[in-house]
Amino acid sequence: MFRTLEGETLELAPWRLRRFMRLLADARRYPAGTPPHVLLQDLRQIIARARRVNTQPHIGTARFQSTGACCKACLLAQQRTGVLTLLGLSVESLPQAAYPRTGGMPELEFETATRSATIDLSWVRYPTLAAAVATANGSGIYILRRGDTPVYVGQAVNLKRRLAQHLWCSQRHRDSGLAAWVTKVPTKDLSAVEHTLARALRGRVTNELLQNNPLVVGPGKLAITHLLPAGLTSRHISDNQLILRSGDQFEWES
Repeated sequence: MFRTLEGETLELAPWRLRRFMRLLADARRYPAGTPPHVLLQDLRQIIARARRVNTQPHIGTARFQSTGACCKACLLAQQRTGVLTLLGLSVESLPQAAYPRTGGMPELEFETATRSATIDLSWVRYPTLAAAVATANGSGIYILRRGDTPVYVGQAVNLKRRLAQHLWCSQRHRDSGLAAWVTKVPTKDLSAVEHTLARALRGRVTNELLQNNPLVVGPGKLAITHLLPAGLTSRHISDNQLILRSGDQFEWES
């Protein structure tokens, strides 16, 4: 199942999913051997940004439009036995100037979830994305930056592979100004740390969904020390740490 920007759920048959992923690979000109999960992530991002623009009740169809992730798309869905099923997808690549200059793709939509973690972060500052790809390994969190300005927060089970994807995308769009901060984080804590960072850096990074989705502490607590890399501050935290109890929310003054 896939969820649109307005919260509608679209079903997608496995055979049609494979067909749409091939269509997306052609439209985005992915190199041969691109992992399927990268294509699936792009498709989810496209649908997560889709807005309903037209409805034809007499035949049960709905048309959606989506812009982002280097392309704009038109989606056609049909109501079948109470389920909205995605039947069609057309994709058109955006010109380079329209691509958000983050060096990466917008984050996925996700269900509201509680976050718990107890961790001390140790950040490494890489001068370029290429340097990060050459050295980073394991699971962790990264912050893409321009100079010392953060622009995007991401998580990765495989840092080297994920950063390589950002590097490839930035090279494709002739965007050589990106670098990164990287810290190793256990897989179980990735979402909690990523969500906390996006909210701590609210207004400075492009993770709109992570910034706007409430962060509620789950069982245990949320205790992250050295939350931000050296030289980076946030008015939403103090002493570079965030310690909240179960049930608390990470909020701030508007």
